[in-house]
Amino acid sequence: MKNTVPFCITKKYCLILLIYYHKNVKKSSLLLLFVQRYNHQTVNHRKAVIRDYERNKECEGKVAERMDEMLLKMSEQNQIAQVMQENEYTGKFGMVLSQEEAAELVSRKRETLREEQRIEFGESILAKLTRAFCDSAYIEPEDYAQTLGRLQEIFYLYKNESMDELTDDELLEFMREKFDEVEGSLDYLEDTVLDEFARKIRRTTRKYIGRYREDHRDV
Repeated sequence: MKNTVPFCITKKYCLILLIYYHKNVKKSSLLLLFVQRYNHQTVNHRKAVIRDYERNKECEGKVAERMDEMLLKMSEQNQIAQVMQENEYTGKFGMVLSQEEAAELVSRKRETLREEQRIEFGESILAKLTRAFCDSAYIEPEDYAQTLGRLQEIFYLYKNESMDELTDDELLEFMREKFDEVEGSLDYLEDTVLDEFARKIRRTTRKYIGRYREDHRDV
């Protein structure tokens, strides 16, 4: 004779077991005892596997996070070194950055890249900025670091606004030209000149430098 009856293993789990009723009651009891023990061990094993997996995943995440921090630190140290090397050239025009100023500019650049949702590869734009603007008659040595920080923010803003239609060197060239034309007014450069320029680029949706000298003189 046989029947199926519900049998709860734990408070959370309930199985429908096929129970064979024999004249020998002890045999049926042993069968039930075996099933209970087997399922209890399986549940515990599964929990242990999940705990190990979560523990390993957490460790892997921490290792990856530390690696990212190390790579970021190495990258920023390299950028600071690049900027400090430019002092040899920019010093000819009386423009020199201290180690602390260079580190602050690199830190600001990291924040700006995050805000503009950009990733930078290759040579740091900060080193290029120092060369592009160090000989401007509209930058004073005492304002050099602060001006570079603002120009750096404007650069990344308009890389986005111009839909990356310009190369880095093209945008720097245009920024420097207009910076001198507006006599070093960063607000006017950002809010008027570059804004209008970016609007025109978005309308053309193709490489723009090479044409702007002919049809953008009125900006």
